[in-house]
Amino acid sequence: MSGEYRTKALLIAVSEDPIPVQACINRLAPEFLCFVVSESRKGSIETEVQPAITTMPQRWDWIFAEESESFTAVHQTLTRSLPEMLKTWGLQPGELVVDFSRTTPAIAAAMVLACRPWMAQVFGLTAPGSGTGKPALPVLSGGEGSD
Repeated sequence: MSGEYRTKALLIAVSEDPIPVQACINRLAPEFLCFVVSESRKGSIETEVQPAITTMPQRWDWIFAEESESFTAVHQTLTRSLPEMLKTWGLQPGELVVDFSRTTPAIAAAMVLACRPWMAQVFGLTAPGSGTGKPALPVLSGGEGSD
């Protein structure tokens, strides 16, 4: 499954459940990875998500979104942090994939608007048995190559 949708960079919002995050990262196998997360969740990402990554990215970074219900605060954090990080990564427009499937509406909206100049695709995970008629496995949807 790893590398099926190989991508240059992935910006992923992280929730309490590490399984969808692991599935997305392993499916996309990004060269560069950035977690959008509260700082208090960093330790659990390091112990629950990173050890489960099958193809390690060349680099990963963190953007800490402490006010997860405030669109304005999250958008400001992203617009201050993203440009320099993506420049350091050497990203061109269209090389960033964004996954906000397991986050608050405020973070999702802020991610889409802040990332728009660099986005290639947007992904969401379909929950197992969600009534989509598809197999009961985490499935990426949206963006290129989706159903």
